[in-house]
Amino acid sequence: MQATKKFYFTLILLSLACLWLGQHLGQRQGLLIAFFLVFALNTYVYYFSDLRIKHHLQLQAIEGHDPWGILEILNQHCQKAYVPVPKVFLSPFTSPTAINFGKHMNSNYLVLSEKLLTYLNPKELEALLAIEVARIKHLDSLALAMFGNLMALCLNLAKFIDYVLFLQFFLPKQKRWMPMSKIFLALFRLLYFLCIPNRVYYEADALAARLVQDPKDIAQVLWKLESYTATQPMQVPHDMAHLFVVNPLPKEDWYSRLGYQPNFEQRIRKLIGYFPI
Repeated sequence: MQATKKFYFTLILLSLACLWLGQHLGQRQGLLIAFFLVFALNTYVYYFSDLRIKHHLQLQAIEGHDPWGILEILNQHCQKAYVPVPKVFLSPFTSPTAINFGKHMNSNYLVLSEKLLTYLNPKELEALLAIEVARIKHLDSLALAMFGNLMALCLNLAKFIDYVLFLQFFLPKQKRWMPMSKIFLALFRLLYFLCIPNRVYYEADALAARLVQDPKDIAQVLWKLESYTATQPMQVPHDMAHLFVVNPLPKEDWYSRLGYQPNFEQRIRKLIGYFPI
């Protein structure tokens, strides 16, 4: 809940800044316009925080026949961690990966890629599910979802400024330097770190290790998923990358260097004390 409180505080500051700017530029009429804009912004950020993500993903619910035993393993992990069991879906991601999101702990969605189920053996799948349960426990789902919504809005605004003011639209895609977009990305990385520091990820990894009773199993899964995404990166919006278990973006991407998830080498060292495995 600490992350949500910090994010609400950020939204309040942003809203007050918008109201002040509206009043400064347009007096009473400007203040009224700013009020409606702030109301629309906060409504969108909260109420559509999970709907936008569900719309982007091609979800297929796991119901009835479950040959992988996912639901049974999840129930066991959730009982040990004292968290509600999330709804589980499959998605045709191009890489073996996992993502979870939701407005609060009682309405979480866990999405597994179909390739993940063929890439991991049963022991590794159990470890991966333990990581996701631990992320639900320690990472604030509402803060993550609202953060993504606000980031999507701001990045679209930044891209518009880049295209109009900096004439990036007329340049080849490889030569677009998108200055405003990079500034916004750096600012959002700072905001994310202030709301959800790396320490929270390390605590989640430690809980996952306790759930499977072997930290090396967790380290092995993190190393395996990171290695795969390094060679087969995913095409996902920048405002959704923080929801994945490991950074899904190309490693040569400027944005990927900011990395919302802590460096996987450091996560493994925290778990087992050394790297490589």
